[in-house]
Amino acid sequence: MARVHVEDGPAADDLDDGEALVDDGPPPDDAAAPGESWLRLAAAIAVTVVFVFWMFDRAPVSHAGGDSLWIVHSSASLITDGDFDLSEYSELIDAYPVQPPPHLLEIGSDRVDFFPWGASVVAAPFVAGHAVVTNTTGGDFAAELETTLPLFDIENQIAAAIAAVTTGLLMWVLHRRLRSVAWAGGLALTFALGTGVMSTTSRNLWVQGPALLVTVGVLALAQALTERRGPIARVDAVLVAAAALLVVLGYSTRPPLALLGIVMLWLAWDRGRWRLAVAYAAASAGGLVAVVSVNIATYGDWIAPYSRDRLELGRSFPEAFAANLVSPGRGLFVWTPLLLLGVAWCVVRWRDASLFERLLVGWVGLHLVAVSAFPHWWAGATVGPRFMLDVVPALFVLLTTPVMALRATPASGRRSALLAALAVATLWGGFVNVRAGYRMSVMLWNWPSETNLSIEVDPGRVWDWSDPQFLR
Repeated sequence: MARVHVEDGPAADDLDDGEALVDDGPPPDDAAAPGESWLRLAAAIAVTVVFVFWMFDRAPVSHAGGDSLWIVHSSASLITDGDFDLSEYSELIDAYPVQPPPHLLEIGSDRVDFFPWGASVVAAPFVAGHAVVTNTTGGDFAAELETTLPLFDIENQIAAAIAAVTTGLLMWVLHRRLRSVAWAGGLALTFALGTGVMSTTSRNLWVQGPALLVTVGVLALAQALTERRGPIARVDAVLVAAAALLVVLGYSTRPPLALLGIVMLWLAWDRGRWRLAVAYAAASAGGLVAVVSVNIATYGDWIAPYSRDRLELGRSFPEAFAANLVSPGRGLFVWTPLLLLGVAWCVVRWRDASLFERLLVGWVGLHLVAVSAFPHWWAGATVGPRFMLDVVPALFVLLTTPVMALRATPASGRRSALLAALAVATLWGGFVNVRAGYRMSVMLWNWPSETNLSIEVDPGRVWDWSDPQFLR
């Protein structure tokens, strides 16, 4: 069959309907700037992952238990039995001080976690790795699972490992855009230590940690797809299908991640019109069939109980919308002000922004609306903007555009002032988030005291600048 050449861009509909995908392979590797080999990048990513894991692992604060009480056990059950039934731990469950134990559902004769099983799927390889390390160093991982709740040390080490791997993968995405190991590494460290990754997702196995890893995986595939040029090839279909399956897994981990599917479907259409859009839809449909099958086997229903909460654009929505952005207790841009730069830059320079960047801004906006419409919008007893953490990797991708512009700006007083402002914003994010990882008092801010009600009773406390959570 003759090869059909297509101009750069999405002119895939010039191909004949009967034309098969042509496997041209990936474009030439130009990700490394002169003097920056892939070996150097791999070494830098490895060092970054090890360093941030060390930082996460040595932080003394643990938020293990509570919402994350059953995730490690569910992952272990998936590994050993191929399901999420926790009945094999019934002796431990029945001995738990609170009966019935929190967040445990009784489905017929099965006992399953209320929270989405997708987090246990993502965590399963890390749980398996932890089990191997424990057993080869003289411990007994299975015995610990059968006798201990909450699994403070195990849960935090697994959460730290997930957060570290997420950081490494994001560093790869950032390098694809910045073409600089130093700048990509600096932003990756800021992501790890200056956001809720440090103060929240590395502190326990709430579903946000696994969800962040899935999100960065989708962004990596999206970045690779946007770099593709020339004829539509099999590699494009593979990228699109893999992204579709990851989005489905993301939905099964954090339901709002379904919105990320809009980004990928649009990018698939832009690259290959109907051909890749259909590939994306087909892979998504297959993934959703699998999800429904697992839900029926696990819960006896096609939809998970956790996903039945309805969003409401009610009286609390305006407050929730603002609180998720700028409140001292839950404001994303208060806890990590650096993130405002990327989205603001893209909005102001909308005409110059790429399609990928515009779609990411749209996704951030849709996610903000979704979590603000959630009846429990203040995210319960937590640290900082937990519900907004899903979009943090996208905001770092958007941040690369003003960073590239700043790098290209000649030395001047204005450039120095901008660099100083970026440094201050970065240091502030590191200060409040690292501090939260080392002081349990930040988490205890949520509980009732002599002067305050519990955050669950008085969610308006998120606006209290006289007692901000980040300075507890």
